[in-house]
Amino acid sequence: MIADEVRNVFASNEMVLVCQFGDLKTEEWEELRFTLNKEDIAVKMFPNRVTAKALEDTKYREVTPLFLAPTFVTFSKEAKVKPLLSAIKQQPKIELLGGKIDNHLLSRNSVVDYSKLPSLTELQGQLLQILSEPSRRLATLLGQNQSNLSMNLSQYVSQGEDKS
Repeated sequence: MIADEVRNVFASNEMVLVCQFGDLKTEEWEELRFTLNKEDIAVKMFPNRVTAKALEDTKYREVTPLFLAPTFVTFSKEAKVKPLLSAIKQQPKIELLGGKIDNHLLSRNSVVDYSKLPSLTELQGQLLQILSEPSRRLATLLGQNQSNLSMNLSQYVSQGEDKS
């Protein structure tokens, strides 16, 4: 039953990260859970042997070495790495070990690097700007000749009025 729940957590969530904890007090544990729950990140402790056995025959079997010390799993439907890392930084007794984001297994350093990536919305905005730049330049170039002609005609008319 627990093994099915472990497999379900790994299969149905975009982000599943494994953390090791030291001697956490109940108050610290509840504070962490409350902080992460506000970000829609769930926290769950599974028995290490059951977790390793449950993941043994899945594509997540490479994560099983992380379940040797006292661990817990954080997971969410979306990859919310930045809020998770900031919550972990507030608890010095917790250490991120690694996990899975978007069906890619990542080490601790890779998760930190992933958190530094710009959001998808930012990247889409940059791409839109890059793609629209040539059309903007073309419009400017096409309008420049008309603008020069208009300015030259205005100057010609004003010179003709000065002679009169």
